[in-house]
Amino acid sequence: MFLTWNIVVLLCNYLFLIILRKMFLRGRLGFSVASAAAIVFTFWPVKLASGATLVPDEVDVLREIAKTLGKTDWNFGVDPCSGESNWRNATAPKEFANAVTCDCSFENSTTCHVVSIVLKSQSLPGELPPELVKLPYLREFDVTRNYLSGNIPPIWGTMQLVNISLNSNRISGTIPKELGNISTLANLTLDFNQLSGTIPPELGNLSRLQRLTLTSNNWTGELPRTLANLTALKEFWIGDCNFTGSIPNFIENWKSIEYLVIHGSGLKGPIPPGIASLTNLTDLRISDLSGNDTTFPNLRGATNMKTLVLRSCNIVGQLPDYLGSLTKLRVLDLSFNKIDGPIPRSLDALSNTVYIKWSRKVLKGDLLEKISLRVKASKSFPPSAQIVQTKLCKPTELLMKN
Repeated sequence: MFLTWNIVVLLCNYLFLIILRKMFLRGRLGFSVASAAAIVFTFWPVKLASGATLVPDEVDVLREIAKTLGKTDWNFGVDPCSGESNWRNATAPKEFANAVTCDCSFENSTTCHVVSIVLKSQSLPGELPPELVKLPYLREFDVTRNYLSGNIPPIWGTMQLVNISLNSNRISGTIPKELGNISTLANLTLDFNQLSGTIPPELGNLSRLQRLTLTSNNWTGELPRTLANLTALKEFWIGDCNFTGSIPNFIENWKSIEYLVIHGSGLKGPIPPGIASLTNLTDLRISDLSGNDTTFPNLRGATNMKTLVLRSCNIVGQLPDYLGSLTKLRVLDLSFNKIDGPIPRSLDALSNTVYIKWSRKVLKGDLLEKISLRVKASKSFPPSAQIVQTKLCKPTELLMKN
């Protein structure tokens, strides 16, 4: 933006000089072109100074943040909002995003404020900076895939952040209850860290939260009932942790949920009946539930489902006929359950499904012959085998996996 303004000013000055020269040659001006040029270039520094720049206080704050993070390549010899040097790498791949973004619309477009800091995969060795609170307009802080350690600063709870992405670091401690005060927060991503303790009930205050991912931490305790208030939630991911209790039926309140992932979380089954009301689901993945046997959950209304994984969920009995109505289904994994009986003929309608995995005990009835499948496996079907099918409704191959 700053460079573009300079180019515009230069062109205007050049045109102004041409006009002055013509007027001088026609005798309409009583001073020389050199005098006119002197006026123009006296004016030039003023035009340069009018370019929007970051307020000095925020420059100082960025110095503090750089020190805390271990960010050594920010060049403070140029304005951080200029997009120059290493402040904003526009050519970096998305997974290596390295950018400080500013809003320069303040005070008639003369003043900038930092609104976003995204530093992905930058090998940052420091800690999470409490100094973020000194950037009053900051809305996004993303330090995905670094080596940051320490705790999440509770003082962040006084900010108006929209996105906090801290996944794949070495962050420890607990989630500060103060984060529940960030009424603007839409995304909280904490996967693959060393966080521990229980999930604070205060997170249920985040009425605008759309994405909450907590996979691969050392969580304990039950999911707080206050999470039922997260009615704007579209993605919820937990797994590889040590929660207790059962999958809560309050998930029925998450009417906007599209991605619901509960893998090896420590939670018990069964899958609650409230899941039937989640008709916007496109991706449901639940695995490794302890508890008693249960029948197949009611997902009849989830007609947008593309991925359905119910692996080792203690499901017994027959597959429901309604599975054939999930015509957008691409992946179906029902392995390590106790499903038996015939394959529903309705599955013949799943023409888009490219991956199906289930326990071999389900293979009964004449549907396999009807769809002319070729089996590439041992005829003995060992007890531990699953069937992986790459296409259900056309002649193809079935692969055995032990």
